[in-house]
Amino acid sequence: MMFVWLTCLFDMAASFGVMSRIVSNMDSRFVKESEFKHARVALLAVPTLGFMSTVGDIDEPVLWLSSQPVETQVSFFSLAGLLETTSLSRLDKGFSLKSSLVPGNYFSNKTLNADLELASGRAAMLIAAGLLANGAMSSA
Repeated sequence: MMFVWLTCLFDMAASFGVMSRIVSNMDSRFVKESEFKHARVALLAVPTLGFMSTVGDIDEPVLWLSSQPVETQVSFFSLAGLLETTSLSRLDKGFSLKSSLVPGNYFSNKTLNADLELASGRAAMLIAAGLLANGAMSSA
């Protein structure tokens, strides 16, 4: 559970630009790319967690996953790891974004407003952190 909290804190710090100031030698384009990616993951996670809590008969989705058989957990995290590898082609040496790429722009015909997407993603990250905190507190 501590890993989840540290990941959440890192993601929120990256969202608000704190990490780019703390880690000065890190490529700012990589930080912006990470912010877009984590915002999009949170935008998918929050409705999924809400759906599982309301429509499914699952009180706490995170605790539910951790109570599943090992095979189910391995399948879930293997799929997540496989999806994570799809973005590795965008990186260059030293965790920097390739110079020919625009941070967060996975599609050449992107029409969404980046500021709106980031603001929504930041809110979703905070909501996801709240859902995780609620699950941790209710299990204690």
